[in-house]
Amino acid sequence: MTSETATAANSLKLMPDVLARVAPDVSLQKHLHLGLRPCLRKFEEFRHVTVDKTGLGKYETEDKNGNILGSSVVKSGDTIVLCGITGGIVEDEQEAIDDYRLKLEDGIISNEETASSSRKNATVYPVVQIESGRTGPPSEEEMILSQRLHDTLLSSGILNTEDLKISLSLKSRDENGEVSIIGPDQFEAKKSYSFVLYASIQVFSRSGPMFDLCWGSLVAALRNTFLPQVYVDEDQLDIRMPVRSKGGEKATISEEYKLVCDNAKATKLVIDESMISWSSTFGVVTVHSKDGDIDMDSGDVANEDVLLADLEGEVEDTTVDRRIHVVTNGQTLTSVTITGGSEGVPIPRDMIRKAIEQAKRRSNDLVQKL
Repeated sequence: MTSETATAANSLKLMPDVLARVAPDVSLQKHLHLGLRPCLRKFEEFRHVTVDKTGLGKYETEDKNGNILGSSVVKSGDTIVLCGITGGIVEDEQEAIDDYRLKLEDGIISNEETASSSRKNATVYPVVQIESGRTGPPSEEEMILSQRLHDTLLSSGILNTEDLKISLSLKSRDENGEVSIIGPDQFEAKKSYSFVLYASIQVFSRSGPMFDLCWGSLVAALRNTFLPQVYVDEDQLDIRMPVRSKGGEKATISEEYKLVCDNAKATKLVIDESMISWSSTFGVVTVHSKDGDIDMDSGDVANEDVLLADLEGEVEDTTVDRRIHVVTNGQTLTSVTITGGSEGVPIPRDMIRKAIEQAKRRSNDLVQKL
C-alpha cells in the first residue's frame, strides 16, 4: 500500500451539520476563514426583526373579559417570542419602605440618592419559558433570563412607581338603585394601592442567546399595555366596629372593602418613551491563522480578533465565550455587560467601543418598531 493510499484510507470527511455537532469550534473556524459565519451572515450583520401585537390582550379585541393587559410577538429568523402582561393589585407599605430599622436589619443602608432612585423606578416580574418539549421546573437559563429582565428594566427607568399608583373612585347607589361614581378628588381612601405587573414570555424555536428578543418583546408589550379603572364598591364595604370581649380586651378595628376593576374603562400604561431601548449581543472570536503565518513584528502566529453581531445558532452559542451585551436607547447606555475573557485572552477595547457604536445604531432603527 502506497503512502497516498494510506493517507486516503485514514482521512475522515464529515458533513457540515455533523462537524458542527462533533467539533463546533472547528466548524466555526472553517466558516470564519471564508469570511462568513455558520448562519451565512457577515461578521457584523444583524438578523431582521419584526415586532407586532399578538391580538390576545383584552384591549386588543372586543372581548374585555380576559386577563392579558398587553401583548407582543417578536420574530427573528425561525425564533418567535410571545409576551403577555398581566397585573395584580397590592397595598402600598410606606412604613416598611421608609423604616430605617428594616434597612439596618437587612444591611442595605444606602445614601439618599440611591434609595430615592430605587423607589422611583418600577419593574415587572417576568417568567421566561423556552419551549423545548420537556416538562418540569424552570431551567437555570430561564431563571437567569427572568432575573436579568427584571433587573435591567428596574435600572432602565422605563417605568415609574408613581405611574402604577391607583387613583381609587367610589361606586355607590342611591335610593333608586342608580349607580353614581365619586371620583378620586372627592373620595379619599384610608389605604393606597398600586398595580403590580407580571410578564409571561414564551420562546419557540430558540436559536442562540435569547435575552435580546425577550427584552424586545417585554418592552413592546409594555407599550401596548392598558390598566383598568379601579373602584371601591360600596356594596362590598365591611366595617367592623370596636367591641369589648368578655375578658375586657378590645377587638381591633378593621375596615375591609372590595376593589372592582372596570375593564371597559382603561388608561394606557405611562412609560418614559425617551428610555425605550434595545438590547444587542456581540461575540469576540479569535480567527486562527490558516497557514500558520508569522507576524513579522512579534514573531507570533498571526491571529485576528473579529466581532460577531447578533449571535445565532448552536455553534456560535456554545463556542463564543467572550461576549458584550449592550442595552441602549441610541443615545445613552442602559446596561453594558462584558463576560468571558478566560484563559488570559481579554476582550480588546476597540471591540468594546465598536460593539457600543453598532448597538446604538441598531437601537435607533429598532426602537421605532417597538
